[in-house]
Amino acid sequence: MGKFSRDKGKRGEREVVNILRDELGRDLEIGRNHAQCDKGGSDIAGNLPYSIEVKNHDKTSVGLWWQQACKQATPGKAPVLIYKVPYKGWRVVLELDLFSVFPTDNGDVIEMDIYTFCNLTREFIASAVMVDDNRPTLHLDS
Repeated sequence: MGKFSRDKGKRGEREVVNILRDELGRDLEIGRNHAQCDKGGSDIAGNLPYSIEVKNHDKTSVGLWWQQACKQATPGKAPVLIYKVPYKGWRVVLELDLFSVFPTDNGDVIEMDIYTFCNLTREFIASAVMVDDNRPTLHLDS
């Protein structure tokens, strides 16, 4: 991978971090994962319940990127792919069951813009409770 491609990827990661901080609150611990080259894992590190893979390319390969996001996801965190469509903005792919009240466990994914993802995440965090492994889980009142 050339220097231009690496720099473009880093710029994309920084842009996503800034959007997440602006939309979700500056008090959340969110930042680029500087150890990803050595240790692998997510592009974005922090205290969100997601393992985030960021792609900033001219040509989209969503299927391949989603496979990579799932393969490299941090254990205990849900895989999320955030990619940029040139001249259209950031898109997010995640498992449909992540925000579903009635999970199906069939692996279906859903795509949305990054601001819809942030809105859902804000609601998810607001209604989450911590469980034994310190991972937020949706709390449903009976």
